[in-house]
Amino acid sequence: GFEQPLACASSYNDAVRIKRAIKEAKNGRHSPGISPIVFEKMWKGRIAYLTKDFHCLPDYYGNRCPFADPQMRGMLTGLSVFNTNANTKSAGIDELSIRYLSVIQALAYSTRYILESLEAAGVPEVELLFMCGGVSKNPLFVSEHADITGRIIATPRDNETVLIGAATAGACAGGSFKSLEDAMKAMNHHGKKVYPEQDPALALYHERKYEVFRRLYKDHLAYRDIMRCKPTKEEDPACNVNCSIM
Repeated sequence: GFEQPLACASSYNDAVRIKRAIKEAKNGRHSPGISPIVFEKMWKGRIAYLTKDFHCLPDYYGNRCPFADPQMRGMLTGLSVFNTNANTKSAGIDELSIRYLSVIQALAYSTRYILESLEAAGVPEVELLFMCGGVSKNPLFVSEHADITGRIIATPRDNETVLIGAATAGACAGGSFKSLEDAMKAMNHHGKKVYPEQDPALALYHERKYEVFRRLYKDHLAYRDIMRCKPTKEEDPACNVNCSIM
């Protein structure tokens, strides 16, 4: 199966917390800058363009693939001041919703990066991704992955995929099937398939966003190298103590 890096899972959880804040805002504590009605329309339309000036590197807890770098960290660019309602003390929907979307897109760009790295290493091209777990129940997460990776996304027919996986392994261990592959074919089934949008403008948009995403990795490594360098004669010698522990 295809596994998202641990870093991506962590950043997705962060995005879920943001989404809860958005839900709270929609239930009466919204910012004066945008109404719940406009918010609903915004999310039902072509929302991918909302993150044009907001970009995310989702490796909050390091990168497992394709860099295997536990020192990698996340980045956000395009942050703005929250439009806070003075009466309710609630942060604006605008910033929260865009940040939530940017994290989901960043996870999809990360998936694309992994796929391209595998193919560059000689792995046959992946045409379909099978998505399971809680993320498969999020239509936005699924559709953004389809559009950004350019692959078909299949979601499971059954809701409790972890239990199905355990049952599949148990059936194989108990001798009901000759191999795990046979057990999987008999007990695991995909449900809905989501196809990438056939929209040249949207594809171009994601190509540009993906270029920014790749550059964020390079920038992060460059910043880290700068901070690991020994100080020059003109710099404070105390910096050497701090840099040495990084």
